[in-house]
Amino acid sequence: MASGNEEKKSSSKPTEQTSKDEFDIDDSQYIDNTNNLLDESPEFSSSFANNPSLSSVDSINDVTFHSKTLSYNLRTTSRLTTESISLQPTNMTTLHELCHFLGGSHVINKILIANNGITAATYMRLIRQWSYEMFQQEKTIKFVVMITPEDRKANAEYIQYADEYVDVVDGPLHMNYSNCEFILEIAKQFCVQAVWTGWNHPLENPKLSELLRQHGIIFIGPSEKTMLILGDKITSTIIAQNVDIPTLLWSGSNLKVEWNEKDLENINIPIDIYEKACVIDAKEGVEIASRIGFPVMIKASKGSGKNGIQTATNRHNFQHYFRQIKKDIPNSPILVMKCVDNCQRLEIQIIADQNGHIISFFNHNHSIQQQHEKSIEETSRILPPPKILEQMKKGAVRLAKLIGYVGVGTI
Repeated sequence: MASGNEEKKSSSKPTEQTSKDEFDIDDSQYIDNTNNLLDESPEFSSSFANNPSLSSVDSINDVTFHSKTLSYNLRTTSRLTTESISLQPTNMTTLHELCHFLGGSHVINKILIANNGITAATYMRLIRQWSYEMFQQEKTIKFVVMITPEDRKANAEYIQYADEYVDVVDGPLHMNYSNCEFILEIAKQFCVQAVWTGWNHPLENPKLSELLRQHGIIFIGPSEKTMLILGDKITSTIIAQNVDIPTLLWSGSNLKVEWNEKDLENINIPIDIYEKACVIDAKEGVEIASRIGFPVMIKASKGSGKNGIQTATNRHNFQHYFRQIKKDIPNSPILVMKCVDNCQRLEIQIIADQNGHIISFFNHNHSIQQQHEKSIEETSRILPPPKILEQMKKGAVRLAKLIGYVGVGTI
């Protein structure tokens, strides 16, 4: 067993200027109250069930988010009030007391971290920091980590925050951090209440969420249904343009789908519509790219991160990159989308609960990338005009509500 060492506190403060506005979006409450509520990035604490008496930002996916960011540190929650409840400072010393106070039914006191490196280290460090600020002790929540021989040899930072660990083999991700059955067995062996995967690895694989749910273990992340929708670029882009969210020109532009707004649980894209957005071969792709206008991005619909994406600047290298995508992500549908140069990549952060309440936060800038992978994430110093930023936030909330997103995320 490895003990967590005392960690240093970290904080990052946004520099952009935002306004206090409130919008009504499809009967859900949209709140932009950045300056008062946001000082740091939000992180999870423990799991709580829904409570009708709490506000839209109190109960999130049976997992309540706590930090100085949301002023959920109950020593400073006098800033977070609603008409129905005002959280006041208390002298709670345990997660159980906090859970009872917020009307919850489940407490998470042990989490399996199915990730490694700086991702895992940052997550555990921030929860330790929250725990100390809330309860004056760092280890109210225990962590189980998965350690490869390479990480052990390097004495990786995330290992220092672990309370328990399990050795896993080196090699491709499907042998360790993306092996859903293996992760489930570890979770059962160590009797954890929840599993956190961070990003990449199995986060976009709905199989893990389903397996954990079947065994009564909480997956800290989106539901299987949401991942099936968002994990497919063609499906998610068709849905976005159907709710009037602006999209770049692509091989599926102008495709429309009709669905019952009262039955959002059963949203699906008919196969004939889906196939119209797919690019079958390089010859067809060149014709579509020519109509869109070079440069274009060739994307595997089921790719993630830097995998399954190439930029073609002319007809000749289009065919080369198309074949490369086919080789890298076999059996994945392919789409073609306009590539925009000299632009800022801004993402809107959202948080949503199981009752359809969604709020958006300030935007992050992910423009600094290497090989289509985020290298640096920073609070944007370059903001779009207020009206554009408001439209971006409304669009993010609208899309998240439509697909039933629960948890935290970026759009």
